[in-house]
Amino acid sequence: LAITCAATSSKVLILGSVSGDGYAAYWIYVRIARDGTSIGHADAASNRPTVHSGSGGTNVGYSVITSAVNFLDSPSSTSELTYTFQTRNAYGDGVVYINRAGRHADNTVNDAVYTSTMTLLEIGA
Repeated sequence: LAITCAATSSKVLILGSVSGDGYAAYWIYVRIARDGTSIGHADAASNRPTVHSGSGGTNVGYSVITSAVNFLDSPSSTSELTYTFQTRNAYGDGVVYINRAGRHADNTVNDAVYTSTMTLLEIGA
């Protein structure tokens, strides 16, 4: 989503959720990006991934998990800014099925279709 703030002192509240399946990796990790640059994640620690949030499942290829996202950004800009969610699985190979399970078959009660959301709110200073 894109937003243009009225003042450089404004903040942007990012709210949302990402539903998906990391398939064989059990976990999905979510990052927030502003104009392609990751923001709002933890500091680097050893070789651990730096992410904003993450969620884990238990059944390989069948569990859709939802990760909540909320972050208050201070972009100091009145230019149009584009925010995206970036995902990867715990193995780091990037395979994440968004809004569905890895196994996506018709006529089964386990394979529903989900919705991920993102809302951007300008908070005036």
